[in-house]
Amino acid sequence: MNAMKNVYFLLIHAAILFGNLSANAQNKIINQPSSKLAKSDLTLKTIIQTDTATILCFRVECVYRPWSLHSTVHLKAKNKDYAYRYGKLVTKKDNQFIDSPFTPDSTNTSSHTQIGDRHFFDLDSLVLCFDRIPSDTQTFDFLEGDDRNSWKIFGIKMDGKPYPSSLPKIKMKDTGLPAYTIKTGKAILKGKIYDYDHAFMKNQISYFANEYNLIGNGFDINMQCDSLGNFSYETDLLHPIPLTLLLPGGNLKAILVPGEEIALDIDVATRTANAPYEWSEKKPKLNKAIQFRGKYGPMNEALNNMPYNGYTIDFLKELVTISFDEYVQRIWSDYQKTIQEVSENKEYNTQQREFLKLKAQSTYLYKRISYVENVKNGLYYSSMKNDSSVLNKYNTQFTLIDPHAKELNLFDNLNALYVVYDYKPMEYLKANGLEQSEIYHWMADLKKAKEIAGQINMMKVVKDSTIWDSIAPQYVSTLQRHNELVINKIAEAQSHKLKGTIKEVPDVSGKELIQAIVNSYKGKVVMIDCWATWCGPCKTGIAKMEPVKEELEGKDVVFVYLTNETSDVETWTKEVEKLKGEHYRISASKWNQLPDISAIPHYIIYDRQGNKVMEQVGWKNSLVDEFKETILKALDKKE
Repeated sequence: MNAMKNVYFLLIHAAILFGNLSANAQNKIINQPSSKLAKSDLTLKTIIQTDTATILCFRVECVYRPWSLHSTVHLKAKNKDYAYRYGKLVTKKDNQFIDSPFTPDSTNTSSHTQIGDRHFFDLDSLVLCFDRIPSDTQTFDFLEGDDRNSWKIFGIKMDGKPYPSSLPKIKMKDTGLPAYTIKTGKAILKGKIYDYDHAFMKNQISYFANEYNLIGNGFDINMQCDSLGNFSYETDLLHPIPLTLLLPGGNLKAILVPGEEIALDIDVATRTANAPYEWSEKKPKLNKAIQFRGKYGPMNEALNNMPYNGYTIDFLKELVTISFDEYVQRIWSDYQKTIQEVSENKEYNTQQREFLKLKAQSTYLYKRISYVENVKNGLYYSSMKNDSSVLNKYNTQFTLIDPHAKELNLFDNLNALYVVYDYKPMEYLKANGLEQSEIYHWMADLKKAKEIAGQINMMKVVKDSTIWDSIAPQYVSTLQRHNELVINKIAEAQSHKLKGTIKEVPDVSGKELIQAIVNSYKGKVVMIDCWATWCGPCKTGIAKMEPVKEELEGKDVVFVYLTNETSDVETWTKEVEKLKGEHYRISASKWNQLPDISAIPHYIIYDRQGNKVMEQVGWKNSLVDEFKETILKALDKKE
């Protein structure tokens, strides 16, 4: 629903909304005004300039969470502030539009209609009245406040025209997707943010690596941006990876390739204008806001313009009501529809068309092999039981054997690595007789290298140099450097008196691991803390619990800290030096098998008999007293 249609007519007769404003033909109305940059959950839809006031009409995008607007909200034009007067909030209830006075600093929630177990949220509208800005104003700013978290919209144009494109005019060569060969090297993404405002935008530039590197950590990416908006991302790669770029105007995606440089131009004003249509099912034709250049430029542009093809909650809930065969039929039909759309779209060049067809195939592949995980999510969203007896019904239907496998050309060569970044599909390839494909051998090599990296991460260093002969050449130097680092860290740890104790992980499955650790401290109360060196709430909880640990010192209680390979070895050993307790470093494969550990920090307390007496996910300061009380009760409990 778009309540703005109703508000538009209300604005035409401003007196209906604001009794002391006059509506006349002299009012200037600007629909869909352009702005240079927006950091706000309000989408500006209309401006009305009357003879006494400036009125802004917004769509409120905060659908699933409460929101508020500070009373400091104001407009700035020609270096002068124009104060907020009053406002109206337009909501929909019982299919009727209702406008009510808006109070700044109050908490607001979007109205919704519930039909069965489904909630249909309506986008509210907010109409704000300000002191009138000058008639000859060309652009102005909407500012909730001066702090970095306040909503802001800069460079709002009063002429009703879009900002002209800042992008240089460059025609992409119509080349095919480059044939990928195994290689290593530095990947570079360089670019320019046009109309860059360093003071405001410098904190909006970051990145998120969608995959872990060979040794299980986040990618070490050197990111820079100067005061003119020239930016760069550089990292050493062993194979292509997807990277999410956090940039002014919203996130972008890029596929970085070893030994290759990509260029990216960003028109922030046009990106801001396009943002309201980002998730629209039927997008209007939008002006070009980004431009990738270089050998892989067309591929990366297609990546950012392709329609969303993930899972909706409704689809996941429906999934638990259909058979596996019906699920496969559905995702195969979606794949065929995508291929047809890509083939018929004349705006794609050859490289983009080849890439999008590979992407459609990998989407089908991962949806198919992830069937059981998708069922679990569907059960969760349907509020249904998610135990082994329920899952068994779906597991028995599932098979990796796929009549469609031979119809996919994804496995024909290593170009698959532009859309496949791990070895999860190995069993699928094997089940469908594709073990001789290049991509299967690449996956097998990666799996073996990751297994060796996992052992090194568990402080089990490689001492037999002949092991390196069994590893694919592109991985050897990285593993050797990591092995040497861990050897040095072990030697360092042995030369210092550590507060913490590094323990060997029991040789059991991940499902049995926590109980095996607890059983090794028989007769003692055990507090398990699942954490990571990069987790802020985890480290807060650790610090807050230190006084309790000191108070309980000498009693039969053991504090156990579990982390995995995402905790950098060097950082982790430094933490162990100062953190008293029993420390276990667990492989990624075992960590993924830990029962019911889906988020950190995660705490579990066991009594002397090894029975679980408390479990908590997430940190809050009140837990200090709760944990202490639970531990003391468990200590007092009779055998």
